[in-house]
Amino acid sequence: MESSETLTFSALVGHVDINRDAVAVVDEHRTWTYDELDTTVDEVAAALGQVASDEVVAVVAPRTAAAVVGVLAAARAGAAFLAIDPTLPMTRITELVNHSGTRLVLMAADVESEMPSGVRRLFLPDEPSRRSDRHRRRVERSDDRLAYLVYTSGTTGKPKGVAVQYAGLRVIAAEQQRVLGTSPDARVYQMANVSFDAFVFELLMAFEAGATLVLPGEFGVYPGAGLAQRLREQRVTHIVATPTALSALPSADLPDLRVVCSVGERCTSAISERWARGRRLLNLYGPAEATIWSTWAELTGDMPPAVIGRPIRGVGVLVLDDAHQAAVRHGGTGELCVVGPTVALGYHRQPEQTASRFQPVPAGLTNSVITDGPQDLNASGNPPIMYMTGDRVRLDEDGTLRFVGRLDDQVKINGVRLEPAESQHALIALPGVTDALVVAVPAADGVLTLAAAYTGSALPSRVSAQLRARLPRWAVPTQVVRLDEMPMTSNGKLDVDAVRARLASPTTAAGRSATVGDGPVLTDRVDAAGNPDEVSELILREAREALQAPELRLEDNFFDAGGHSMLAVRLADRIGAVLGTLLDLGALLTAKTMGEWAGTVRSALAASESDGDIPATSRTTTATRADGDRCRATTETPVADVQTEILVAEQYLLGSAAYVAAWCERVDGPFDPDRFAAALRATAQRHELLRTRYRMTAHGAVPIVDAEAVVPDERIAVTGSDLRQAVSRAEQACARPYDLAEEQPVRLHVVRVDDAGTSDPAHRRHLVTIMIHHVACDAAGIHLVLEEVWRRYHADAPLDLAAPPPYTDFAAWQQTFLSGPAAEEQRTWWRKTLTGYGPLRIRAAETRQAVDAARHRRGRRQPFELGQDVARAVDAVCRRLRVGTFAVLSAAYAAAMQDYTTGVDCVIGTPCTVRREPFLETVGLFVNTELIPTSSGLVVKGED
Repeated sequence: MESSETLTFSALVGHVDINRDAVAVVDEHRTWTYDELDTTVDEVAAALGQVASDEVVAVVAPRTAAAVVGVLAAARAGAAFLAIDPTLPMTRITELVNHSGTRLVLMAADVESEMPSGVRRLFLPDEPSRRSDRHRRRVERSDDRLAYLVYTSGTTGKPKGVAVQYAGLRVIAAEQQRVLGTSPDARVYQMANVSFDAFVFELLMAFEAGATLVLPGEFGVYPGAGLAQRLREQRVTHIVATPTALSALPSADLPDLRVVCSVGERCTSAISERWARGRRLLNLYGPAEATIWSTWAELTGDMPPAVIGRPIRGVGVLVLDDAHQAAVRHGGTGELCVVGPTVALGYHRQPEQTASRFQPVPAGLTNSVITDGPQDLNASGNPPIMYMTGDRVRLDEDGTLRFVGRLDDQVKINGVRLEPAESQHALIALPGVTDALVVAVPAADGVLTLAAAYTGSALPSRVSAQLRARLPRWAVPTQVVRLDEMPMTSNGKLDVDAVRARLASPTTAAGRSATVGDGPVLTDRVDAAGNPDEVSELILREAREALQAPELRLEDNFFDAGGHSMLAVRLADRIGAVLGTLLDLGALLTAKTMGEWAGTVRSALAASESDGDIPATSRTTTATRADGDRCRATTETPVADVQTEILVAEQYLLGSAAYVAAWCERVDGPFDPDRFAAALRATAQRHELLRTRYRMTAHGAVPIVDAEAVVPDERIAVTGSDLRQAVSRAEQACARPYDLAEEQPVRLHVVRVDDAGTSDPAHRRHLVTIMIHHVACDAAGIHLVLEEVWRRYHADAPLDLAAPPPYTDFAAWQQTFLSGPAAEEQRTWWRKTLTGYGPLRIRAAETRQAVDAARHRRGRRQPFELGQDVARAVDAVCRRLRVGTFAVLSAAYAAAMQDYTTGVDCVIGTPCTVRREPFLETVGLFVNTELIPTSSGLVVKGED
């Protein structure tokens, strides 16, 4: 044990005993010990050089270890820090850097952001430093020194930089350990965006206690089963989340979770009742201007709504009447003001804004300040400064505070504090906008969202795009409506209530034509007669959901909005299934706008030449009971064409595992193999194809559907921290061929890795492999299996899930189609199209090696990665030609074939999906090989 400075920015003075070998940070790729973190922070702080005590160092990094190192290094160097989310629009990042006055930026290595002139950039390390010959820096801190800046939404159209001092961080750190019970064995989950002050709260919670901070990874902040799984795997004990996030996060099967902190929004009784079971649920309240945390309450299911509790120790609160001259009595309501060392220094470089919110406690009211225990708030002899929150609260008879509402237009959306005025200022500043109003309205699910109404010539989609380039994503209105004119009241003022009512109406929220006052809402989703177009509405609804782009409009381009060819395929299938028609995918991919998509769909509907949906067919024979508990079907039970191809090919590949599809995952921490095996068997039982065997006869393949799923379950144990032995055993399992006449297509293989240094099951690792023969599954099917298995594994009780449409219905439809006139027309077309194409001859220099490899079946896959420069160039070509990435890479592949062969025209074969409604949830083999005839003329287009 070595004596070390505390590794937080709250003091960096004095010394505490820290186990330097303890884990400080866990991310997706590795762990950082306190010693590694300390050493790396010292090196980065030394690289910053001498910085003034009032200097601000910006840290531009995502939620990774780099962000943690950056803020600690800035503090240790003697500066204040400003953490910036690198995904913010570049205009916002530049605005924050310029307003803060920073001349130094610490930047994550993978962040590509240009900084204003005169700003020096230093890149943060990806890996910890292990130098032991460092000279450890010791920086003294006074409580009134600036610790960090955090920017919040501003009513003037510009964000406000809250200047937080070290005195407040000392109070918060002490209360975290007292109230939240943080200790060295705690594991704190890092949920907050780095731009928010909750990020500081989480770092402080972990590091002041010598605990572990668990970083979320790329997708570990989105509420749902994935986040719950990461909380389980990482044995998280403390989490800070909004009620919105908690409502979407499963609360069961989190055995290590001790404390849940609800922040940012009202916590409903339903959420309280669910999350308070078996753990502590605390409601924390506090604005950024009062160092994040001011009051707290422990919640139970029967608590009154909106309780924010009592002040933490070291903080005082005062509830003032409307005149701000007297404190309200118990039972009264008024504005909540915060007093004490947590009150910030003010708004950075904004003296007028500071003076309006940070004021001395009114004369004679110091004794009315409510505290938890004795506290001298007037030690300096001057009236203490209070921060006026703008929150209206009720002071209950027992001294408990209850949130009532806001005294202004500020709102909280998904826990983020927003001033609609800031978004409104940005909207009015856009070209083509003459007047605008931004308000918060409830969405269909009751959750608040920002909505905007404006007048002018600018198109709604263009307005949304320009706002996204200027504002943080959480400040961009999710609904933008153009009005012919703004409604006015009888005395000539803007009728805010009328606009708010129109924006909150279901018809406007859905983008339909509507009227506000005397002015029609001009939407881009109407037909020539001005009536809503159902086809357009369907396309936009499905595309918005698929792209996660609620502002998508008919004049927008699918690829510019984030689409790609595979997503277009899925959308075409879904829209076609809803309308009962087959869509021309080529026309959709070449369409310049979503409006052209709608035209293509209308043409398909008008033609009405579709072969129809895939029907659910009744099998010609019913499976009969035989061989005890097995069900045997006759030769009339259909087998899909692609299944037959695989089964026949396997007759020539005896002893090969070429058609084994495997999924392998490392599971760290507690894992129950028996429970997982049971979940896999239940999943195989639900999907008929996963319990089907095949016997080859003179008439072809005969499927045998077993009544019970049988999943071979092999488990072995290896010792040592190196996973290579476990991986080798899993590879051996995947290399074993199937005998599908006797064996169902699903297997399970589990390797338990026992670390010789510990016997604790919580520190064990498992390598779990599920193998499924390709005759029963494609890539999408494997994902369906995995999703269901993990869902069953984590369920509190057995799940009773309805069986999806059987794969044999698809096989029956395919056989009917292949024997019909439509298939013959397709065969005729392909024979004509492929005329003139033949096998390519490999150039002489390559022939001997290729023939030898083919003779001995030594063909290999050659993996490679495209560099970022090539990837960006491919994206640019895609945007210019309005095609997908697949089209460009196919052209490049064809060009490469010209270099290696004597031919100029070739046919490229590529797997494609034929999975459509109603089989989107059916496990099966929905693939085929698509032929792409490629001529030299097409390849020339792809040369750049």
